[in-house]
Amino acid sequence: MTGIITVRYRIISDNHARLFQKLREERIKTFDITDKDDILFISVTIRFSQKLKKLLDQSECVYETVSKGALIRLFDLSMKRSGLCIGAVICTAAVLTAKDRTLDIKVLTDNKDISSSVMTIMKENGAGIGSYIPGINKPKIERLLKQKAEGISWAGISITDSTLTVDVIENIPQPPKHCERMPSDLVAAHDGVIEKVEILNGRLEKTIGSGVVKGEIIVSGKIPEKRTTVIKDEETGSRTVKTDEITRYVRSIGEVYGTYTDTQVFEQSYNDTRLIRSGQDRHLKSLRLLGIEIPLYIKDTDGLLLSDEKTTDFAAAGIRIPIAICDRTYEKCTFSTVIYSKEQAAEIARRTSRTYEKNFLGDSEIKKRDEQLTYTSDKAILTVKYEIYGKMTEEKQFFIKK
Repeated sequence: MTGIITVRYRIISDNHARLFQKLREERIKTFDITDKDDILFISVTIRFSQKLKKLLDQSECVYETVSKGALIRLFDLSMKRSGLCIGAVICTAAVLTAKDRTLDIKVLTDNKDISSSVMTIMKENGAGIGSYIPGINKPKIERLLKQKAEGISWAGISITDSTLTVDVIENIPQPPKHCERMPSDLVAAHDGVIEKVEILNGRLEKTIGSGVVKGEIIVSGKIPEKRTTVIKDEETGSRTVKTDEITRYVRSIGEVYGTYTDTQVFEQSYNDTRLIRSGQDRHLKSLRLLGIEIPLYIKDTDGLLLSDEKTTDFAAAGIRIPIAICDRTYEKCTFSTVIYSKEQAAEIARRTSRTYEKNFLGDSEIKKRDEQLTYTSDKAILTVKYEIYGKMTEEKQFFIKK
C-alpha cells in the first residue's frame, strides 16, 4: 500500500463468516486481518473506509477505529536487505537527534500492573514514546492517572531532556470491612411448583407444593415484627403498654428447588460457511517508527489471514527509542460454503441442543424432554420443551422507602 493512508478497525460481529461474505460481495479490499478472542481487527485503505463503515452499520456490527496512520513505503521494491539496514540506521539517528520527542518513559514503581496501567493511559492521551513533548498536557494526564489508574492515589509528571518521569504514590491497602448488602427478596425465575426449601434468612411466602409464576416473591426480605413499649404517667404513676407494628429489612438467603418448564429453539441453516485454515505460515516484517509502519517486504498480503505479532524494541545507550521491528506470522485461510441436507441440518441442531443442556442445565435434572422438528425453505428448526428440576429463584434487591 504505497503512499496511501490506512485505517484499522476493531469489530465485534455475531457472524464473522457472513461479514467476510459481504466484504467479498462489496469488493472491499482488506488486509492485516486478525481474529483475537472472537474480535476482528481489519485494516483498509482510505478509499474503502467509508464503504466499510456503511457495511458495518448495515450489519449492526459494533466497531471502533483503532489507529490511523500513513503507511508510506520508503523502500523501493527492489531494495536489498543491506539497503533496509542502512535505512533503519538513518531513521534511528534521526530519532536520537529529535530533542522534542519522547524517547523514554520511567514510572517510579516496582508494581508491574501499575506501571503497565500508567503507560497505557499516557499513550492514549498523547504522552507515549515518540510524542511531541511541547504538546503534552501534564495537568490533564496527571488528573486522568489519579482517576483511572488502579492502585495509585497521586501522580506527578516531570520532563528531563527527552525522558518523561512519572512519580506515583500507591494506595495503602485497607483492612477488610464488613459490608451489609441491600435488602432483597428471592423471586421465582420460572413458572413452576416448589418442592424443596432451604432458607437461611428471610420470610417464606410460599409453601412446598405451591405453584408460582415468574417474578413472584417466594422469600421476602421484609419481616413484620411487633415492638412493645411501656409508657409511664408521671402524675398518676400508672403504666400502659403500647404495641407498634414495624418492619425489619434483611437480605434473603437460601435456595428453593422445584419443577419448572423451559422452551428453547435451535436453528441450523442448509447453507453454512466454514473457515478453512491452510496450515501454511508466512512471516512479514515491518519497521515501526513514531506510529508509522513501513513494510519491509515486497509482496503485499492479500486474501483472508489470521496473524500473530511479535515486536522487537530498540534501545541506544540504555534508552528506549520509538523504533521497533514487527514480525507478523500470517496463515492463509479461505472460506468454503457447505450445503447440508435436511437430515444433516437437523442433526447439527440436535448437537447444539445437547451443548446447551451441558453448559446451562448441567446442575439441574432434566425430568422430561420433548422435541419438535420443523423445516423451512432455508433451515431446520428444533424446538425443545424441557421439564426441569432445579433451583428456581433469583435474588432481587429493593430500596427501602421512607
